[in-house]
Amino acid sequence: KQLKKAYNAKLVIIDSNGLGCGLVDKLLEDTTDPLTGENLGCWDTINTDEEPEIEGSEKCVYSFKATGQMKKIIPAFIDCISSGTLRLLQKKNDADFTGIPTEELIEKAQPYLQTDALIEEITNLKLVVASNEFKMEKIVKRMNKDRVSALQYLIYIIIKKEKENIINSKKSDTDLSEYMSKMKRNETRKMNNKYSSNPSKI
Repeated sequence: KQLKKAYNAKLVIIDSNGLGCGLVDKLLEDTTDPLTGENLGCWDTINTDEEPEIEGSEKCVYSFKATGQMKKIIPAFIDCISSGTLRLLQKKNDADFTGIPTEELIEKAQPYLQTDALIEEITNLKLVVASNEFKMEKIVKRMNKDRVSALQYLIYIIIKKEKENIINSKKSDTDLSEYMSKMKRNETRKMNNKYSSNPSKI
């Protein structure tokens, strides 16, 4: 919740399989920072029937179950990389941070360090296709792939939401077109009725 506030995020995607299920439950509770006493609020999901502790809470949690979705998630991820749609921060040298005060250094360098770690995770993966299912397996088992998984889920949800928006937009355009056609028919009907009842005005 602190991270969402810090980055002014609109959506928080949670892999709700396993331990993630309990995390979703906690996010739907009213929370107070134990160190500062700051109220961090109560959230609600946008895609489930789960009820938050406080009615009317902000709908910002996307409860996502990745199991069974990898055959869609992985191709979307690969396509984003190969097409150049995914754009990462350019690598920085140590010299680029020379002269920056120590208290600012960590904050300024952190995005680049995380990008480097993400690239290392990606290069440590190999694509495995078996029984029409896609998997990304680690080459060096001791390295994690948390950043890759988080990015994969994010890309998949963005694409999914974009498609939904396009469908809704087309539906809205169709509804507007139908509404305008209906208005024209009504106007024509009124004019016909007017002249039918007053033939002298024709």
